[in-house]
Amino acid sequence: MLLLLDEFPKLGSLPFLENAMGEMAGYGITAHLICQSFNDVFSKYGDKTPLFDNMHITATFATSEPTSIEKVTRRAGKALEMRESYSDPRSLFGRAHRSTSQSEQQRYILSEEDVRGLDDRKQFLFVNNTKPILADKIRYYEEPFFKARTGDYFHGVPAAYEQRPGAADLPGPASIDWRGVRAVCAPPEPFAGVRVPKPRYSGADGPAEVPGAPEAVLAADYLTMAPVAALRADDDDGSL
Repeated sequence: MLLLLDEFPKLGSLPFLENAMGEMAGYGITAHLICQSFNDVFSKYGDKTPLFDNMHITATFATSEPTSIEKVTRRAGKALEMRESYSDPRSLFGRAHRSTSQSEQQRYILSEEDVRGLDDRKQFLFVNNTKPILADKIRYYEEPFFKARTGDYFHGVPAAYEQRPGAADLPGPASIDWRGVRAVCAPPEPFAGVRVPKPRYSGADGPAEVPGAPEAVLAADYLTMAPVAALRADDDDGSL
């Protein structure tokens, strides 16, 4: 089973996840955690978190955040290289003989500029028991296998929904999650399985309050993907 958590630091600190990372593989669970930077994780779990210790594969991309750059360069490790040094002493009577010496020096495989200036189509892969890998990104919307199944949603295809001017960019949280969007056009055969409860009337005061009735109406319009013609855009409480 794959446990995929995109932007998982936004969920806050999850102690049970932090403690179970080392035991998940024994139960057939593979965790795929996605975050923006190392600091994004440290802000919720602290800089001593063992989350990264249990990662078999780590994929990183270009970044300008100093902490992430340092972590990537350190994870890539160091290499030995031979360096020459020259000595050109001067004597009282003129120039003396130059001497040359060689020595082994350690340096980081990746420099800060290598991480900061990484090409947008490249990524670094760090796999346990394997040297660092410079790999090509796989963009699913450019692969023929996936394009044949998903369509090209990035170049010229109209959006399925659009915002209504009367409900767009209103201050404060929306009372209804799907309010502010409507279908561009209705499908040929609207879904007819949604039953919308009819509001009960109480005398001359208008419709009585039925808990959940406006939400049910909006849910029906959302599921059928039909234009919301019965709702007024300037009506804040969503009543009919």
